[in-house]
Amino acid sequence: MINQLFAGVGFLLSETGGDGIHPAIFVVVGVLIVGMLVYPIISRRRRGRQINDMRSTIRIGDEIMTIGGIVGTVVEVIERSPVDKDFVIETGSGSNRSTMLFDLRALHENRTRIKELREDAAKAAEIARINKENKKNGVSAQSAADNGEWRNSSENETPFDDRFAQTDTTADNPDN
Repeated sequence: MINQLFAGVGFLLSETGGDGIHPAIFVVVGVLIVGMLVYPIISRRRRGRQINDMRSTIRIGDEIMTIGGIVGTVVEVIERSPVDKDFVIETGSGSNRSTMLFDLRALHENRTRIKELREDAAKAAEIARINKENKKNGVSAQSAADNGEWRNSSENETPFDDRFAQTDTTADNPDN
């Protein structure tokens, strides 16, 4: 029976006719069990740190979503104690605006912070792309910056700027 169970990992069975199990199998199973017990703890701690960071960086003007799905803008942060905080959000549109008071633990996500992080990641990706392009062309980032050769693609490729640019037509038109 054991031979059929461990047919795929036959090297772990002892050479004595398959009666005994090689000690390495216990090590492998032990490592898997420890990994399955430790991984959720580490993940939970990491998520807890992220949540605490998000809660500690809430500011007036941030767009947030509560655990109940209510989306609004923070208009006031009330510190009841060094540990306890409340926040007031304004939600709705036009004349149907209302304010609500929530405990800080009701905060699900800070959409303003997420947007900032995405913008930072996009900038970092653009810088990495420019560095890769300069490296491919044989120009180091420092020498390109020193020589004024550092170019940002947004400066050279502006598909929308020309369409929406404000032009002074009175200077070009002598009739006015």
